Amino acid sequence: MTQGGVQALFDRLDPGIVRCPYGLYDSFREDPPRYVDEVDAVVLTRFDDVQRVISDAKTFSSAQVRGPVSLAAMGEVLGALAASDPEMAGLMEKNTFMTRFLLAADGEDHRRRRSLVQKAFTPRRIRTMEPTIESAVDRLIDGFASRGTVEFVSEFAIPLPIEVIAHAIGVEGADVADFKRWSDGLFAPMGVNKPSPEIMIEFLRSQDDFIGYFGPRIDERRDSPRDDLLQDLLGAEEDGERLSRAESLLMCAELTAAGNETTTSMLTSALVILGQDPDLADRLRADPSQIPAFIEEVLRLEGPIQAFYRTATSDVEVGGLSVEAGTAILCIYGAANRDPAQFHSPTEVDCQRDNIKTHLSFGRGPHACVGSLLARTEGQIAVARILERLQGIEVTHAPADGEYTPSYMLRGGHHLDLSFRAAVPSGG
Repeated sequence: MTQGGVQALFDRLDPGIVRCPYGLYDSFREDPPRYVDEVDAVVLTRFDDVQRVISDAKTFSSAQVRGPVSLAAMGEVLGALAASDPEMAGLMEKNTFMTRFLLAADGEDHRRRRSLVQKAFTPRRIRTMEPTIESAVDRLIDGFASRGTVEFVSEFAIPLPIEVIAHAIGVEGADVADFKRWSDGLFAPMGVNKPSPEIMIEFLRSQDDFIGYFGPRIDERRDSPRDDLLQDLLGAEEDGERLSRAESLLMCAELTAAGNETTTSMLTSALVILGQDPDLADRLRADPSQIPAFIEEVLRLEGPIQAFYRTATSDVEVGGLSVEAGTAILCIYGAANRDPAQFHSPTEVDCQRDNIKTHLSFGRGPHACVGSLLARTEGQIAVARILERLQGIEVTHAPADGEYTPSYMLRGGHHLDLSFRAAVPSGG
């Protein structure tokens, strides 16, 4: 784990390293776990170590998923904003409950809320969403199929998950565009050790706009139910308890941010891989039953969530290193998912892996992603229809340095140009 590499990734967010951190991850895995000043945390990169930590919510708390350096810097920026800008101070005071995301909850609070949320993400509900996904996929492809070229991120990978999750929680029409802006604002501080005042201002305003929009709609739903995922959330009940209004707002915000940003990244990575490997694309066209396995390999190789923090709740040993209670631990999923001790030929797409679903991109244990089935379904439908309708897909511009999310925790390319031929309809 070279000091130069550590600084390039965690401190400077070097655009070249952010675009392709995997060589650096390989070097990290060669060394035993150690404490890293730049993130004020123990860094884990081996599969077994990462899996152990994220699977044990009792020993390793999720209360600070952003990490101590980032949280301290955010606190400094927010403190300065509160002292100098009455508007920002007011937003902080008004929306303090928005810090209690399920992702960063622990213990009984997490168990109760997650149990209620899971009642909305049932296989039955996801099946009812499939026609909406299929319709959106075909309409988006219709928009560029005859052209022979597409900037895939803006014309497909961004709008598809935004439309799907917006429709699922009852948002239609022009309001959908606001969801992308809010999502960007809510996610912007993740994996940035030195968030700027501009990032935090957008974060606070996105929170407030989201609450201003969704608060009244949640109130309306209590009196006028609909048959959708939002209603499932509001109606979920266990032992006579339901999500409170504040908890419902929190969950909708988490869905808006995590439910589309990560799927956008997954879809973009899938098309980079397919556009650079025409033989693989042809194999999947010939045997679409392999597409679900392909999506798992995309998630393993290019996981949208590259890392999360945990905090040791007691003195413990991890990977041969003694870790004191209160120490932050940075679990790098992106490195663990390419660990040759777990995955043979880890840099290759292999849809026949026996352990194809053991990647860590959706987490493990109590904090495993509740929306994983929805993300998988969107990816499978999108790739199947793209391969069916578009032939000869080629990458003419892959995401370059500076065109990835500037973060060591999130991964997503922002620009992908493709060329292709529209498939001739059967009998055409």
